[in-house]
Amino acid sequence: MIQPNERPVSEMRQMVAGLDIEMSSEMTEAMADAGREYINKMRESGNVVMQNPYGEPIAEIIAPRGFKDEIEPIFDEWDLNPSGHGVHAQAPSFSDDKPEVSKGLTAWQFLLTDDDGEEIDSCGYDLEQIIQECEDMDEPFLYTKAPRFRCSLPVE
Repeated sequence: MIQPNERPVSEMRQMVAGLDIEMSSEMTEAMADAGREYINKMRESGNVVMQNPYGEPIAEIIAPRGFKDEIEPIFDEWDLNPSGHGVHAQAPSFSDDKPEVSKGLTAWQFLLTDDDGEEIDSCGYDLEQIIQECEDMDEPFLYTKAPRFRCSLPVE
């Protein structure tokens, strides 16, 4: 059996130290376009709110990649508890199932803290206002919610 050459970690670090890997703006825009196209197709087929796989009462807002700077000020505006937990951009909940699509999308998740998953503002944000403002923008959005998230979103 042929064994591959083994190299120490220090040598590997030296090999990659000079690499500067960045995505071109064209590649980033192409990924965002693919994400936007996916969102539009889902919305056209009536899937504005989909189910996510979480066991906790979590709702998710999904936007095309690169839209972070436009939407995060809205989260700040409707933050009901500024000293509480924040929300951060991350991959959508379906990123493992659809990695090629999720590369063009960004998601933000909101966890309800009430025991029954019925108080939408228990996530620390006025989620209804946030979603209304998202719907008023030129960009398309998708939303997901877990089975334990028992509130209705304004787009349902």
